[in-house]
Amino acid sequence: MKAASLTCGMLILVAAVYLMAFGGNAFTLHMIIHMTIVAVVAPMIAFGVRGKSLGVLVLERVTWLTPLTASLIELVVVMFWHLPQIRLV
Repeated sequence: MKAASLTCGMLILVAAVYLMAFGGNAFTLHMIIHMTIVAVVAPMIAFGVRGKSLGVLVLERVTWLTPLTASLIELVVVMFWHLPQIRLV
């Protein structure tokens, strides 16, 4: 299941990059690609690499950083970034 998730995530990422290269400057297409990468590809790759040693010693010692907690951290950062008051400073 992990290998399939990683493979599918990488294939969708390649397809999204291909669309980005040939999509021109269409904002709608840009946002579809962006949301696909954020909401589909990133979790699939995170699930696919879960439990594997990536050679990063610091991350190997951080046991609380799971795909779920990483997704929650990303959610909070993105939600705060999209608040207009934060960007006006």
